[in-house]
Amino acid sequence: MANKLQIKAFLKIVILSLIVSLLIAPLRGGFITIGSITGFKLSSIVGFVVYFFLTNYFLIKRKLSNGLILIGIFIGISLFILPLYIMNFAGTQASHLEYLIHLSSILLGWVFYSVNSKSYKVLIFIFSIAFCLWTATTGYDFWLHKLNSGTFIGKIDNTIVDDSFPMQNEMGDTLILGDFKGKYLLLDCWYTRCGLCYQAMPKVQEVYDKYKNNSNIHIYTLHSRVKNETFSTGIEILKKKGYSLPALSVSMDEPNLKELGVRTYPKVLIFDKESRLVFRGNIDTAAKYLERKLND
Repeated sequence: MANKLQIKAFLKIVILSLIVSLLIAPLRGGFITIGSITGFKLSSIVGFVVYFFLTNYFLIKRKLSNGLILIGIFIGISLFILPLYIMNFAGTQASHLEYLIHLSSILLGWVFYSVNSKSYKVLIFIFSIAFCLWTATTGYDFWLHKLNSGTFIGKIDNTIVDDSFPMQNEMGDTLILGDFKGKYLLLDCWYTRCGLCYQAMPKVQEVYDKYKNNSNIHIYTLHSRVKNETFSTGIEILKKKGYSLPALSVSMDEPNLKELGVRTYPKVLIFDKESRLVFRGNIDTAAKYLERKLND
């Protein structure tokens, strides 16, 4: 009888943990935004808070040993996620940090429960909240930056690239990367069907407006054109959408794009005055990088 009750209690923990995991999953899609927090960042924070208190709830109820309770919550979180990771590890990497954040909430929830001192409990709780908020926001920016750009903060150690990389301006004239030597060059790489590219475009316009009169830097959007598109497609789209951004164009099949690490979009590249690649990442981090460099 005791074993049946324990099995029932264990299954209850697994099922509740699984339900929480399923309820949190839709937040990853970015359909809900709180402030500027959305997607994996939001699901990480919500999951951390829920699992932290869920862990304490089951530990206080004390129907099983602490170890079995923690194992039950872990199984519930992992039941669907781990098989997905095993089947498609590379394709699920964006969610790996979220999973680790949720697991850390179980551990910190157990630590919080195990400590008897009220002052220590307060300290652990404050640490847990701070850890959650930093890891799920700034930490997630670093993680996604690493996945998308191969670097946590965008900075690259003066990578020498082929300065004959050809691009067309809006008149159809061919320019090469070497033409911009002597000044910094920022390229915002995008393509026509990239929704995220359009979401980032207002920030690109903001950065352009800030530095358009700065003689030390050129800022362009770099439209990657596909079949049936021409050198003017990008600038025409930008003008229709009300942007005053200058545009360059390149074939999406241009080998130099991959050499520069442009495998996903949008992607921002910054070249120094010697046409060396010094930054690859998103426009927000690029803006901070530029501000530091141009104010040196």
